[in-house]
Amino acid sequence: MTDMNFKPSPLMLLGIGGAGGTIATNVARSYGGAMRMLVLDTDARSTTGANESALVLLGANRLSGHGAGGNVNDARMAVRDELASGVLNERMAGVRTAVVVAGLGGGTGGGVAVETIQHLRRNGITTLLFATMPFSFEGEACRKRATSVRPILEAEADISVFIELDKLVASLATDNMSEAFRLGTETLSAGITLLWRLLEKPGYIKLDPERLRKLMLDGGPARFATATASGERRDEKIVAALKASPLLNSTSSVHTRAMIVGVLAGDDLRLSEVGLIANELQFNFAANAELSLGTVNDEASFGGKIVAVVLLFGEGSRSAAKRDAGTARFHGGITNGPQGRGRFHNSEKTTWNGMDLDIPTYVRQNITLDR
Repeated sequence: MTDMNFKPSPLMLLGIGGAGGTIATNVARSYGGAMRMLVLDTDARSTTGANESALVLLGANRLSGHGAGGNVNDARMAVRDELASGVLNERMAGVRTAVVVAGLGGGTGGGVAVETIQHLRRNGITTLLFATMPFSFEGEACRKRATSVRPILEAEADISVFIELDKLVASLATDNMSEAFRLGTETLSAGITLLWRLLEKPGYIKLDPERLRKLMLDGGPARFATATASGERRDEKIVAALKASPLLNSTSSVHTRAMIVGVLAGDDLRLSEVGLIANELQFNFAANAELSLGTVNDEASFGGKIVAVVLLFGEGSRSAAKRDAGTARFHGGITNGPQGRGRFHNSEKTTWNGMDLDIPTYVRQNITLDR
């Protein structure tokens, strides 16, 4: 009998380009259950591992399925062709949050990610972007393509996690190129799979997609890492591993405004272990930040061990503006902070890339003008 109250998940995974498509396909395979997933790529050869029903080949007429050849603009035009046809809108019905995975540096990942995230934003879908930065051995041209598109993605995605592949595999001590690519892909795939399980199959402490979405609305950068431990004092081992993680430790002074901690374990999980992990991680990474905690209880998958997932949300321009909205300074009649639309209140917005151009730049950028 069909459940009349059934609704599809509001969470969807989008893998973009060869690297993003591989990671998304690995996540779907490892997750083992039904999940909403789609792969967008310009190269027919690099998408063979994806289920055909979850694959959209971009720019088939423009690029003939041979990829963008490192040209970001060609990739952007290819995805525009598909967006104009409405194919993505049909697949995204009911989605409120999209997790987007892309590898930067090759052309397709960056170009398609920009256009796709802009499109999702225009349709009211929040986006959590995981983007990998190329290995140092991939060359200067590859690095330049990645760094040129990064600020655009940072501005367009609600939350963006940029992962340096050199850092990701640093602790694995491999000097083999193919092994480095494989381990980088597998490590990130495993982390996103754990996050998916945390959101879709919660245990005693629930953390659902809507909670993630609300934390994302203020925007900003984020950091992401996982750790696994077993045996005696496994909770202390988890904390030690995450404290030493190069993915969580940053030299920047970005303030952490919120933190998600997920604990995945079997039937032997103890309250004291959850408490120690949550308290120690908050103390070390986000002492004054909002903490959201979730658990997964799965004896078959995690019996005898603990796996932790951590997502740290930095403060972006939107969260800073929200924080300062109540303390706007006054300078000769010009105020700092979000303002109304003034004489434009009865007119249609003039928008570009999701920005309301009728609002002055100094207001949109939260800039104080002194006289």
